[in-house]
Amino acid sequence: MSYRTYYNSGKSIKYVKTPKITGFENTDSGAKLSFTKCDGAARYGIFYLSADGWKGLRSTSDTFFLDTTVKNGETRTYTVRCLDSDGNFVSRFNRDGWSYMYLQP
Repeated sequence: MSYRTYYNSGKSIKYVKTPKITGFENTDSGAKLSFTKCDGAARYGIFYLSADGWKGLRSTSDTFFLDTTVKNGETRTYTVRCLDSDGNFVSRFNRDGWSYMYLQP
């Protein structure tokens, strides 16, 4: 589901459903995240929670992402946001995120 809002200046912003992480997988290269597809999203921004707040990892047009920066035995908390074709956020995000401990196979 998506919503469109209009401002008096004539600009419109399209908001889409917040993506949800649906699974994690250990791979030799890192932690693989899978998440829901959201209609209206051109790309997805992947973030992890650091001591300084949410940090961006990368964006992707796929509904999965391989975090190759995570260390063996490290627990990371991830979240995902939808982006439009210009790279602007068009969804909310789960502020609590989803936590996962990566264990290299």
